[in-house]
Amino acid sequence: MLFRLIELTRDWNARHGGVYVPVTEKTQPNPNPYLDVPHRDIVTTDGQQLTLVNPAFMTRQIAEIAEQADGVRFHITSLNLIRPENAADSWEAKSLRAFEKREMSERLSFFADGGGVLKGPVHRFMAPLEIRQACL
Repeated sequence: MLFRLIELTRDWNARHGGVYVPVTEKTQPNPNPYLDVPHRDIVTTDGQQLTLVNPAFMTRQIAEIAEQADGVRFHITSLNLIRPENAADSWEAKSLRAFEKREMSERLSFFADGGGVLKGPVHRFMAPLEIRQACL
């Protein structure tokens, strides 16, 4: 259900062409240097600076909040990266290749040792986050 909420939130943002948010310490002007869009940064009539947050950056910020609040870690990755910091680990890459071949639609695994990523026992879930036309 949590994954589905992330999908819906991302889709909502994309359908609106991104969302303007106040510039803060966490959200600086031009928050995603990999995207070139017109009217990225604007100033309101009362002088407040706003920056456009696209679906990918918004999802990353939601992931940070989820980890701080509940310890849930998200990692958005791809076999065709735009942002090198999002590189897949071996479990993720294997999952992505299986999704691409339509061998599975989601994957859930349990690692008693953290699976080489985290300390202690961990469940890892992965599913394709489909790119919709509005996201492009």
